[in-house]
Amino acid sequence: MMDDNLRARLDRLKPRFSRIFKSHLSPKNQDFPYDYVAFLKHIGYGTIGDGFFEIYKQPLPAEHIYGSDCSERLKSIKLFGDDYNGYCVGFDSLDEWAVVEVDKITYEVERLADNFIDFMETDFRVNPQVD
Repeated sequence: MMDDNLRARLDRLKPRFSRIFKSHLSPKNQDFPYDYVAFLKHIGYGTIGDGFFEIYKQPLPAEHIYGSDCSERLKSIKLFGDDYNGYCVGFDSLDEWAVVEVDKITYEVERLADNFIDFMETDFRVNPQVD
């Protein structure tokens, strides 16, 4: 059961979405951070705002986006969204599932937040206004 604090934080994020779908994570994805799984179940996935960012239906390995020849550094990254310009955001499984951004050209990895809900509330860089 989701605690009231997390539910309240998720409810505040709902107005940001312009197109949203309910997510049904497969059992293999249940190992991802609790706040992320709760977000997908409580809110869903889709486009945020006016199409500035998309949350994927389920996490993807970095090589799915960047190809099999991407740097070894990206092997621990599981992507959950992008800004439609090639910058993807995901979890680093080697850094306690911290939220990171991958540069589309250099494949440099920048740590953005300790966890998913903090990223969505405070570090979310694209259209942070709530209507």
